[in-house]
Amino acid sequence: MTTRIEPSRIFTEHGEPANFQPFRRNVGFARLPRVPRTVVQALVLWSRARRHRGLAAFVTYGGMTGFALAWIQTILKPLIAPRTHVMFDLLLERRRRGLAGLFDRLKMVAFREAGVRAMVWGMDDGDVFAREYDVPRDRFQFHPYHTTLDGFAVDPGDDGFLFAGGNNGRDYATLIAALREVEYPAIVATTNPDVPPLARGLPHVTVKGVSPEEFRRLLARCTLLVEAHPPDFIRTAGHQTLLNAMSLGKPIVMADRRSAPGYLEHGREGLVVAAGDAAGLAAAVKELLADRERRARMAEAGRTRLADPLYGTAQHMQSIYNYALRLEHRRTGRSGEPELIECYGPATVGILPPEFA
Repeated sequence: MTTRIEPSRIFTEHGEPANFQPFRRNVGFARLPRVPRTVVQALVLWSRARRHRGLAAFVTYGGMTGFALAWIQTILKPLIAPRTHVMFDLLLERRRRGLAGLFDRLKMVAFREAGVRAMVWGMDDGDVFAREYDVPRDRFQFHPYHTTLDGFAVDPGDDGFLFAGGNNGRDYATLIAALREVEYPAIVATTNPDVPPLARGLPHVTVKGVSPEEFRRLLARCTLLVEAHPPDFIRTAGHQTLLNAMSLGKPIVMADRRSAPGYLEHGREGLVVAAGDAAGLAAAVKELLADRERRARMAEAGRTRLADPLYGTAQHMQSIYNYALRLEHRRTGRSGEPELIECYGPATVGILPPEFA
């Protein structure tokens, strides 16, 4: 009698990989309050993976369900070896003080003890996170973000305005200071209440909150995307907007050299200056506004970069799933090659550590 071998499986709180829908989280237990819900979700994930006879690994958001799962694996570690657990969208902040700081430390204790690894969206985010939370550097793997235009009807064009937007990880003081030196219409899409006063007295700068759909429409119709990020921000930022802009054929001017690698090469898809450099940002914007042909070359370079399917949502997630399966296969000491997920394209697609290439 032949023993049936169950297929490889990823256990996650955001839906089955084979039926993955971008940005649709399968929260479950919606009637429960948030804290009990995350604990119940983590327990269900752990128990289902425990019953699965094939290769199985966890892939979760870097949120409370993920950390609850890490604590379950840490507590049971003396009896049951932790299974591979990979987090994505781990948006760590600087360690806080007091009770909030204790909570931060407790989360990262579970991260360390359970052997959790995380995909980070910036090339040096892993270095910063490892130092800030005293976690081994090899727990963090760079993986580029992905475009988020699936399902949105966009009509790219140039309506003659600069565009900037977002609430998190933005340096609007530097941005607005740069726009003071640029006589060209600009729209800043943010609900940050500190921004409108900065733009007071600048009739060519419009600051307003917009819906996600309107954000994408404005991005599709601008001349340039202009980004500025804080010099002291713990992590890189703006990846989603950068990729969407390139997908729409928009050159980029950005004040933040940390966030550029893996997304934007200075002089190719746009221009990059140091974070906090308002004068440099203004000069770079003026330089591109004065050169239509160069903007066209940069737009084409952006589209060429995004021809790599890894920047698309489906294969982006597939490569993370396969990274986790390869880790679990190695952890368990199984022979041969692991069965990988190939829902969207070849299983070899993805950015992996050298030993998994």
